[in-house]
Amino acid sequence: MEVKLVEPKNIRLLNNGLEASNIDFKTSVIQGIPSDEFVSNKAVARFTPETRPLVVMLTWMNARRKRVDQYSHIYLSKGYDVLTVTIDGWQFLFPTRGSQIVAQDLLNYLHHISTRGNQPLLLHGFSIGAYFWGEVLLKIKADVEKYSELLDRMKGVIWDSTPDFKDTKKGLPFAIAPHSLPLQLMIRSYITCHLLLFYQLATRHYIASSRALHSTPCTAPILMLICRNDPIASVESNLNVKRSWESLGIETSIKIWDESKHVSHYFLHTEEYLEEIEKFLKKIKFPTGDANPNQIQSKL
Repeated sequence: MEVKLVEPKNIRLLNNGLEASNIDFKTSVIQGIPSDEFVSNKAVARFTPETRPLVVMLTWMNARRKRVDQYSHIYLSKGYDVLTVTIDGWQFLFPTRGSQIVAQDLLNYLHHISTRGNQPLLLHGFSIGAYFWGEVLLKIKADVEKYSELLDRMKGVIWDSTPDFKDTKKGLPFAIAPHSLPLQLMIRSYITCHLLLFYQLATRHYIASSRALHSTPCTAPILMLICRNDPIASVESNLNVKRSWESLGIETSIKIWDESKHVSHYFLHTEEYLEEIEKFLKKIKFPTGDANPNQIQSKL
């Protein structure tokens, strides 16, 4: 099923002459009419454009559009809007010319909507999305007063298969070339050299992002979804950041599968995955629609 995309005029924000092509906006309603068969009129009618929840989805590296759309439909079925953000390999490797520019574009957009309504926000991030959110947090910390209302709008955060900085050398090669061991070894060698040679241009930014994530100014409750056999996002690093958040008084819950796959828990453990999300949305009192997300999985 094709996902309908609506691009508001303010979504393409220019920063240093670069267009924010990494950001896509999906809406559950077009001119008061549900935008696809899974969205009920009742789910749409309960929200105004100013109060319709927005899910900010930070995708994983090399994410396939079809997979991202399937995650988006979990929320579109509830009458929410979804903003997806992607960064590619070079934007990660050279953050000052890549991921940091995308981070500012996202922040500009979220700040813009925070000045025109009461749209509650939910963050759902995958894998490298955690690093990217750290870059966003650094910009927020630089001007907390400006972005305080934005932080207040963030009602909950969901992290799926997220590695920390120390997982980079092991995890990134697998993320880029999951089916080629020789290519993984080549990429790992390059990344090792890259971290040493480009400390000022890259490595110090990765470290700063990780620290920002551990000391986040966003105190919204967090749900973590991981597995024990993930070669990219280790249980150890996830439990470590969980302890950091809990030390800040942030309510953090975690679901650990014994056997699953990086950024694929939804497809391998569909019912449990959806149940975890539903429980979390209820716990944080996030507005919910009436559509059944299991229906989405069965028809896509």
